[in-house]
Amino acid sequence: VAGVRVFGSSFVSCDGLPTRTGFNRTTAEMRAIWSKLPTCDVLLTHTPPRGAGDRTPLGGHDASCAELRDAIAGHACPPKFHVFGHVHTDWGAHKMPATGERDTGTVHINAA
Repeated sequence: VAGVRVFGSSFVSCDGLPTRTGFNRTTAEMRAIWSKLPTCDVLLTHTPPRGAGDRTPLGGHDASCAELRDAIAGHACPPKFHVFGHVHTDWGAHKMPATGERDTGTVHINAA
């Protein structure tokens, strides 16, 4: 759209979740899906990456995807923006914490 490359994926990790839908995938399947992440300016997903916009009321990060985080961090040309939802208690714009991981410059936006 107007030169902005947008990519979206509805898949979510099902590991540890009691609910299964047609969009749920195992950790191995998620790793394979994210390994094919195309170059884009805006990434749209349902699930947040582990560590950005994924804090739950119980203080955990169980509602996020480590494989997605790793795919963005390891991408040669990561997206400028990653927009997602799913976790309604940690909305807003987030940058990945400085944990020694490569700073991709991606702004993660929890729009839930």
